Amino acid sequence: MIVGGTATGELVSVVCKDVDYAIVVTDTAAPTLTDNQCAPARGSIGSPSPSPTPAG
Repeated sequence: MIVGGTATGELVSVVCKDVDYAIVVTDTAAPTLTDNQCAPARGSIGSPSPSPTPAG
């Protein structure tokens, strides 16, 4: 799932299977991420691949 633009909203209890990153959030998006079982990645428009972001 890629969350981009000026998207907000909430992703809750997302389960990831057999993928490195199932949630990619671009620099301009601001979703709320709660109780997800996978690590999100930060991506920017035009980048070749997402960059992992430490949990925090």
